[in-house]
Amino acid sequence: MITIFHGEDNAKSRQAYIELRKNSEEPVILPGDSLSLSELILAFSSDSFFASNKDIFIEDFFSKRKLIAKETKEIIQYLQNLKTEQNITFWENKKLTPAALKSFPKAKVEYFSLPQTLFKFIDAIAPNKSIELIPLFHSALEGTEPELIFFMMIRQVRILLALILGSNIEETARLAPWQMGNLQRQLRNFTAEQLKKTYKKLYELDLTTKTGRTSLTLTQAIDIFLLSL
Repeated sequence: MITIFHGEDNAKSRQAYIELRKNSEEPVILPGDSLSLSELILAFSSDSFFASNKDIFIEDFFSKRKLIAKETKEIIQYLQNLKTEQNITFWENKKLTPAALKSFPKAKVEYFSLPQTLFKFIDAIAPNKSIELIPLFHSALEGTEPELIFFMMIRQVRILLALILGSNIEETARLAPWQMGNLQRQLRNFTAEQLKKTYKKLYELDLTTKTGRTSLTLTQAIDIFLLSL
């Protein structure tokens, strides 16, 4: 059976994937980005007495290689034609495209989405809105770890700054039209200078929390940041 773990919530998908891996009697972990067809065939042709109990775990296969690449196609074709009762599990560090998921139409797909409360908070970030932002932040905390929320805050401000400055970064290249529309509306609340200052504050907050130069929890530090925005 083929199982695919993917989605925006990396922490929860990784946790579920690791738990599955721990419960395996004989896990074989393969790096998806550098995996060759010969390595995969070798993993299935072990002489181990427990070979039939082996579980194959492949990490970041779709996320770090092109579907149109010759060897990627060969690996997919090999797995599609494979006659085995062994479990094959893919873990991806992001949400996969429909094209990637169609590679294994009969696979069991475990999708881990982020709560809408998180996106509502992230999309509402703007100067002089602390009265609205703090309740939204604490609502997002009910279903999301503060570390992930903080990461999403930094990412959002970085994208907004790139858009207002006309810079090309990886995140802007992958934006869907509806995402661009939301970001353009959010941009109306900022000037370029305000975004630069906001990004600098987030960088400093990140530095102080990671180096242990503050007695505040990350949640408390974000609350203070929102008050000063």
